[in-house]
Amino acid sequence: MSRFGALAVVLVTMSACSSTHPSPTRGAESAPVASSAAAPVAVVPATPPPSSAPVEDAGPPSVDASAPPSPAPPPKVKVVTIGMHVGGGPYDEVTKEPLKKSVEPRFAELAACWRHAPAGQGVADVGVDLLVEAQGGRAKVSNPRSPQLKNDAFVACVVSFFESVEFLKPKTGRTVVSYSVRFTP
Repeated sequence: MSRFGALAVVLVTMSACSSTHPSPTRGAESAPVASSAAAPVAVVPATPPPSSAPVEDAGPPSVDASAPPSPAPPPKVKVVTIGMHVGGGPYDEVTKEPLKKSVEPRFAELAACWRHAPAGQGVADVGVDLLVEAQGGRAKVSNPRSPQLKNDAFVACVVSFFESVEFLKPKTGRTVVSYSVRFTP
């Protein structure tokens, strides 16, 4: 049987089925189609017949307007530690190391706060005071400061970042730290 003959069998079968089971989209005023006998069902391949005609590109895929917008690219800013004063000392690198290891690997997250800085903002330093308990964990953050940038949203973002850091256990027990970072666009 040719492809078109099989298609006709499918159409007749569909017609016969619709006469005994009306389609939910068909209105009440439509009359059922009469059929003399139920025909066997034939499966028709979904692929079209081969053609030598070139296939045209449908263009770029459509964009779903209801989809959430893609996140903004991360701000282009470099963040570095510029100062750390450990209250009561010692002021050596061994004492500062657990604090740096807790904060510096997450600088990419801290850099995201730069989105709150005004356009064209130059270098900005930000400092916070931290109280890290003897067992480590989240610090109590106080006294945020930024001499170059008085933007409340920016400073609040930096404070929120430091509040989220899980600090390693300090070498000297309960520790008060003044931690300063520099944002360089």
